Amino acid sequence: MKRALAFVLLTFSALAIAQAPQIKRNATVYIAPAGGYEAEVAAALMKEKVPLVVVADEHKADYILMDNIRRRNGQDVAWADRASITVIHARTSQIVFAASASTKNCAKQLKKSIK
Repeated sequence: MKRALAFVLLTFSALAIAQAPQIKRNATVYIAPAGGYEAEVAAALMKEKVPLVVVADEHKADYILMDNIRRRNGQDVAWADRASITVIHARTSQIVFAASASTKNCAKQLKKSIK
């Protein structure tokens, strides 16, 4: 009984992992407007050499990157302490990546997730 349960759990876990969405290298990404920090997010992606192509036209993007940068003490800052980013597949609306860290670290985590 325990073996059968373990087999079923292992099978479903393997299927879930196999179906995990992956962002393809050199895919196009549109950074959705969010409080004027789009340039900082784009700069972080370029600085960390994330293998994505940032485009200005949402309709030409494979993915849409949405960010939420937290402001220090409620004031605007050029580089925020923390950020949350979500990458969504443009055609299916499936969330393919999400992270919460510093803007630079979000870019590093995104880079690691790209195959």
